[in-house]
Amino acid sequence: MAPPRKRNGPTTAFTYRCETPKWRKFCAVATLLGRSPGSFFDETVDSVLVKNRITIDFDDERLLEVQDIDDGFYNPANLRRLDHSIEQLEQGKIVVKTMEELERMADE
Repeated sequence: MAPPRKRNGPTTAFTYRCETPKWRKFCAVATLLGRSPGSFFDETVDSVLVKNRITIDFDDERLLEVQDIDDGFYNPANLRRLDHSIEQLEQGKIVVKTMEELERMADE
């Protein structure tokens, strides 16, 4: 793990909300690169602000393992359901209901 960097001035703490699967992937990438998630994030922010670009190479083949972490929304079952819904839409197999009709159905 990389040693902590020296700071050039005061620091600010902030909270960032991230979906858990994305956070897990981020932590896995940071770990594979030999960094803590905090230092990896800090280096990325510094790179954007100081160099006006992101300078992280992802040539490490171990990072392919990270793609296997389930990210919830884009899991295979959801993608299959989405494909099925798109097929139904393209075939004109859709049902149109007004909000009033949906509310009546919910009350039944």
